Amino acid sequence: MSPTRSQWNRLGGAGVVLALAVAPAAASAACDAPVGVDELARLLSTADAAFAELDADTFTSALVQARRAIPCLSEPLNSNVTSNLHRAEAFQAFLDRDHARAVQHFRAMLLASPGYILSEMVAPDGHPLRIDFEIAEGLPAAEMIELTPPASGFMWVDGRPGSEAPADLPYILQVGDETGAVVLSRFVDVGSTPPAYEPAARDRRRRGAAASASADDGRRRRLGPPLVAAAVVGGVASASLYAMSAERNHEFWDPATADEDLQRLRSQTNTLAYASLATGVIAVGTGTAAVLSFTW
Repeated sequence: MSPTRSQWNRLGGAGVVLALAVAPAAASAACDAPVGVDELARLLSTADAAFAELDADTFTSALVQARRAIPCLSEPLNSNVTSNLHRAEAFQAFLDRDHARAVQHFRAMLLASPGYILSEMVAPDGHPLRIDFEIAEGLPAAEMIELTPPASGFMWVDGRPGSEAPADLPYILQVGDETGAVVLSRFVDVGSTPPAYEPAARDRRRRGAAASASADDGRRRRLGPPLVAAAVVGGVASASLYAMSAERNHEFWDPATADEDLQRLRSQTNTLAYASLATGVIAVGTGTAAVLSFTW
């Protein structure tokens, strides 16, 4: 049976409270022991089942444990586990009513598992969670950037070998030594700087390159005013459309809203959300162009 609107409301409220309560602890936890990919997969499977059963406590507990496990991974991820992780993060973002972040994680999930189909048992047709998923499906492919590869050893981004990473999506960065053993594993959020990593074989030349890169990053460059202005205007327009979409979404969830109005509100929410995301993508692209056109 598909969840009712009131059941989703209860799960969403509980999920927000629990997530706010445990997120700082998850971020600061240290590794007691190495964690294998199978253990992470088990935690994500628990979270997935709990979400489908509207069990907020179990879902949030499993996701927090999965987040804590990421820096402790001793093996490279695979596409299946990566996909499950981004799906769980999308579910949590949905519970937090952060639809833009839910779309980001759904896009990252689809990058790991193209063609994924979201179950109607989890999100029936017209449900806001499915709308977030459909928006992610309809957006252009993520722009890829090249990370600095390690001087020796290996690198994986969301379980994919190589140094290509999405410019506008969250991902898991892993670095391994010459034997393939993971020596660094971190979640990199949108707009965050990838973590500094030690040379896989304690290569002195790598340390020098890292220091040089750090010095280069400290230099200030000048933005092209027209591109900045366009990015700002696009961002404001996207925010306005998103606010209108959120207002319709809030009305959809209001228990006082008549059932006959739900289809209209769903359609309006969907249209405004698509417009907001499309405008936002343009703004991000313009902002990226502004950054790339810096002058030294």
